[in-house]
Amino acid sequence: MFPGWQQLLSGIPSISLAGVYAGVQSLCQVLALAPPDVLLLDHQYAEPDACALCREMSCVLPSMKILVVGHKTEYRMAQEWFKCGAQGYLLRTSLAAEVPRAIEAAADGRRFLSEEIAWMLLSGSPADTQAPRQGTGEITRRECEVLRLIVEEYTTAEIARKLFISEGTVETHRAHLIHKLGVRNTAGLVREAIFRQLYILHPEPVPAAR
Repeated sequence: MFPGWQQLLSGIPSISLAGVYAGVQSLCQVLALAPPDVLLLDHQYAEPDACALCREMSCVLPSMKILVVGHKTEYRMAQEWFKCGAQGYLLRTSLAAEVPRAIEAAADGRRFLSEEIAWMLLSGSPADTQAPRQGTGEITRRECEVLRLIVEEYTTAEIARKLFISEGTVETHRAHLIHKLGVRNTAGLVREAIFRQLYILHPEPVPAAR
């Protein structure tokens, strides 16, 4: 468990921390008796073949969701873990607020991708040349917030109230997103967001300055 995470999780009423294990052997012994709903798996402690371990656990204990914690900010690395049965991929540098969100998403059966990696995908960062991208132009953080709310089926008026902006500004952001993502309409925006797995993120929007 990473510094601060144990204390953080212990203080959340909706999350019951079953235990912390420093090795694969002790972990497997506990899982055989009482598997948790969600397992945070540090792939460094699960070496030498962490993916194989993840795949085996997801097969033997399909009801247990696995959140992998790594250090590589590459989308293709997250893809590999998803193929091995992981429900989500976090970074060791993930913000404290992101950890409980990831656990809740996994418990609900939703995939979760570290916000840092998802932001790289959305902004077209060269940090991961294997990430899928299309359209032209870099998407701003505010446009990212608008896109998330569109996917969550908020109306233009609701988005405006939530982000403290005008409805006209919302429609401007929508038009920019359509152009930058290379789609033709709102349905295309939703499809692209799902394709890039941005729909799994649920950060609280940052209020605009009044």
